[in-house]
Amino acid sequence: MKVLEFRRVADDTSEDGYDRSFADHPISLNEARGDQADTWTPRDALIKMLRDMDSGAIKPEGLCICYTEEDGAVVNYSNATKNPTQLVGMLNICANRAVIEGILLP
Repeated sequence: MKVLEFRRVADDTSEDGYDRSFADHPISLNEARGDQADTWTPRDALIKMLRDMDSGAIKPEGLCICYTEEDGAVVNYSNATKNPTQLVGMLNICANRAVIEGILLP
């Protein structure tokens, strides 16, 4: 398995100091077909977010990524926020939005 290594470098001109940017990463076929979450892979969603962050289109202060493994039995998450209250708020807002958009049942 090939692992991409992202290193912080002192002489890099990027804002966050990493030596690789996703700003110009190609758009996947699924993404090009439209904003249909049911056709996107988890990788499509992550790369779109990385592209948006590296291009400056979005500047998230906090981030929470929820995911399930292939068996669907376990839900995991990773987060990058300094404020635990903000994390709980983000999870709540995402759940409410999923209900509004018809992804989850109330």
